[in-house]
Amino acid sequence: MREKRIYILVIVFLLLFSTIAFAQDYIAQPIGRIDTDGNSLVWASYVSGEWCVFHADLSTGKQSQITFGDFSASYPSIWGNKIVWQEYRDEKFDIYLYDMDSKTSKKISTLEGNNIESLIRGDYILWANQNDGYKNIVIYDMNTQKEEIVTTEILACGIDFDGEYAVWMDGRNGNMDIYAYDIQNSAEIRVTSDMEDESDPKISEGEIVYTTRYGGTTHLHKYDIEAQEDSKLTAGDEEHNLLAFSAGQIIMTEGDDVILKDTDTTVETDIKTIDNKKPNKTFLNGTDIVWLSDTGIKTDNTNDAIDRADETPKEENPKEENPKEEVPKEEARHSEKRSKEESNESTFSVVPGDDNLFEIEKDKIKILIKADEILSEGEIRFDEIDMNIQDSDYSLKSKIYELNMEESNTQTKTATLLISYGSYKNGNKLRVYSIEDKPKALKLKRNKENQTISVEIQNGMKIALMAHEKEYSDIQKHWAKETIESVAAQQMISGYKDETIRPDNTITRAEFMKILVNYFAKGEEAIGEGFTDISEHWAEKDLIIAKNKGWIKGYDGKAAPDNKITREEMITILMRISAENIEKKEVAMEDFADYSQVSKWSKESITKAIKEGIIQGDNKNIKPKSNATRAEAITIIYRFLDNRGNI
Repeated sequence: MREKRIYILVIVFLLLFSTIAFAQDYIAQPIGRIDTDGNSLVWASYVSGEWCVFHADLSTGKQSQITFGDFSASYPSIWGNKIVWQEYRDEKFDIYLYDMDSKTSKKISTLEGNNIESLIRGDYILWANQNDGYKNIVIYDMNTQKEEIVTTEILACGIDFDGEYAVWMDGRNGNMDIYAYDIQNSAEIRVTSDMEDESDPKISEGEIVYTTRYGGTTHLHKYDIEAQEDSKLTAGDEEHNLLAFSAGQIIMTEGDDVILKDTDTTVETDIKTIDNKKPNKTFLNGTDIVWLSDTGIKTDNTNDAIDRADETPKEENPKEENPKEEVPKEEARHSEKRSKEESNESTFSVVPGDDNLFEIEKDKIKILIKADEILSEGEIRFDEIDMNIQDSDYSLKSKIYELNMEESNTQTKTATLLISYGSYKNGNKLRVYSIEDKPKALKLKRNKENQTISVEIQNGMKIALMAHEKEYSDIQKHWAKETIESVAAQQMISGYKDETIRPDNTITRAEFMKILVNYFAKGEEAIGEGFTDISEHWAEKDLIIAKNKGWIKGYDGKAAPDNKITREEMITILMRISAENIEKKEVAMEDFADYSQVSKWSKESITKAIKEGIIQGDNKNIKPKSNATRAEAITIIYRFLDNRGNI
C-alpha cells in the first residue's frame, strides 16, 4: 500500500510538472512592447483587470510576476538587474525603478504631468514627460539620481534609446522628422529634413535605422551618428517593413519574406519564424530573437532562423511560368498590398475575406474594415470634406472626413476608426464626433497605454476629432472639475440653461438614468410599458429604456423617478449594465466601518465596485444609504467608464 501511494504521488508530481512546463509559453500573454537584455525578458500583460509586469529568465525558463495590480504598471524595460516601468497612481503616470536583487521598487520621476514610455540602458533611463500640451524627452542618470528634460516644447513619438543616444520623431518644422540626442555631449542632432512617412526609428550602438517612402515603395535607411552619414539599405519595388534592430542586424519583411540584414555589408539572408508565419512583432538582442505569437513568447536565435529557411522547400512561382494567364489584371489589382500612398488618396479597394487596415497619415487616423463584413469587391472612400461647425462649444482638432461605401460592399456598413492621439495637445481630452446639425459624441474605446481611441463609424457618416471647450461657471474650482468636463465632453451631461452644473446638488433617480441612457442607449426607442408613476414625466422614455435593458426594476411597479438616488442604488444599476469583472484592489466590503448598513440586494454589486475601485470610501465608510450629489454621481460613472476604456 505504501509503495502504491508513493507511485501515485510520483505520477501526480510528474503530471503537475509537465503541466507547469507546458504552461510556461502561455503565462500572462504579453501585450505591446517586450524588452530583453541577455537572458532576461520583461513584458506587460492585462491580468485580473489590471496591467502587471512580468519577467522571464530565458536560460532557465523561470517566469515571475513583478507587479500585482495594486496600480497599473506597463511599458517595462530591463537592463542587468534593474527594471523600469510606467505606473498609474494618484491620477497620473510616473516611472518606477525595480531592483531584482532586493525586490524593491521606488519612484524616480518627480516632474509634473505624465511620465511614460520608459527605457533603461547602461547608466541611464529615458522616458517621455507629457505635460502642458507637450511631450518632451527626459534623461535620468542612475549615478547622480537626477532627471533632466533635454528637449523643449516638442511632441515626441516613436522613442528609442541605446544608452548613449536617444532617438525620436517630432513635427516641430511642419513634417515628422527624426531627431537624436547625444547624452555625453548634451547635443541634439537632426537626422532627417522635410521628409514624409518616416517610421518609428530604432537605434543600436550609434546607428539609427528607419523607413521612408518614395517612388511608391517603403525603403530602409541607416544613419550613422558619429559619421553623420545616411545610406539606403534596400532597393527594388517590394515593401520593406522594419521589425527589429540590434548590433548591426535588422529583421525586416520584404514583401512576404522575412529577412535578416547586415547594416554594414547590406547582405540579406532569408529566415523563418518558429511557426513559419509572417510575424507581427519581433524583438532582437544581438543574435537572440523573441517572436511574439498568438500562443505566447517564443525565443529563438538567428542561426536557427536561417537554418529553418534553408530547410524549407522553395515554392514554385506560377507567375514566372505564365504571368499573363495565371495572374489576371483585375485579380492582381485587388490583391496588391495597400500602401500609405493609396491611403492618402483616400480610396481603398476591398475583397471578401481580406482584413484591411488603411491609414490617413496627416491626422493619425486608421480605418479597419473587418473581413467578415466584406461581401463583395468594391471601393471605399474616406474623403476630406469642407464644412463649417456652427457650435462654439467645440473646436476641430482634425479635418472632417466622410465615409462612403458602395451599396453592395459590406454587410454592416460600418468600419472601425482608430486614432492615435499621443502627439496632440491634451490628447486625452479629445473625442470623436459625428457632424450632423451639431457635433454628436460617438461611443469610444480608449487605450491609455497605446494612446489610441477607436470608434465604430457608419456609411455616410461625417466625423472629426474635436475638443469640448464649454466652461461651466460653478465648477472652475470644484474638486470634480476635470471629471465633470470629461463626462460633459461625451455629451452625457449638458448642464443647466444658466451654464451651471450645480455639482453639490443631490441627484434624482431620473436624472441618473438620463445620464446613462445618453451614453449607452442614445437614439434607442422606448418600447412597451414603463412604470405606473412615469406617465408624462420628462424622463419617461429614458426610464422605459432602462427598464427594458434590466438596469432598473422599480418598487411595486413604480420607478420613483424624483426620489433622490442613494449610493448603493447607483452602484447596483452600474453593475447591471456591465458584467465585466475588473479587479484592481484587494479590498473587501468588510474592510469598511459601515459595511453592515449595505442592503442585502446590493451586497454583490457593492463588493464588485469596491474591488474595481469605483467605491473608494469616505473616511473608510461606504455610506450606502446616503443621497449622492451630482458631482459624486458623475465621478462614480466616470470611474466605471474609465475602467472599461470608454471615456
